Amino acid sequence: MGTPALGRHSYLLPLDEATVRFDKNPEDFSPRTYSRWIDSRRKSAPGDMRTEGELGKWVRVVEMYDLVNDALLVWSPDYENGTEYVFEGVTVQVGALDPDVTLGEEVPDPELEHEKTGIPYKSASGRPIVPIVPLYFS
Repeated sequence: MGTPALGRHSYLLPLDEATVRFDKNPEDFSPRTYSRWIDSRRKSAPGDMRTEGELGKWVRVVEMYDLVNDALLVWSPDYENGTEYVFEGVTVQVGALDPDVTLGEEVPDPELEHEKTGIPYKSASGRPIVPIVPLYFS
């Protein structure tokens, strides 16, 4: 894992959601507990019946957009001790949406397929674009 020219985005994801999204076993992760910074100053909020650790198990996820090699890479220090990527590429829907579906009808789940493709967002000239918009406060 080199250090390509990239944009990156880091966040925490619940363990159960990470296992579904990346199609991995929970045992492959070393989850961490999540503690809200506001609760670090007091033991519990008035009326809060939760005990510490009840916020579940979480994993840190880092999405990396390699602009040189046009690759979307997902890494986590909590997956395989940070030695492997959790996911490479994107998951896309296969087939078209059913044009005959009407409002209120039950729609079957779409068929999803994992593809090792480049960054899914491109400029008009075909160059990869990182889909992260910075937010500035003034």
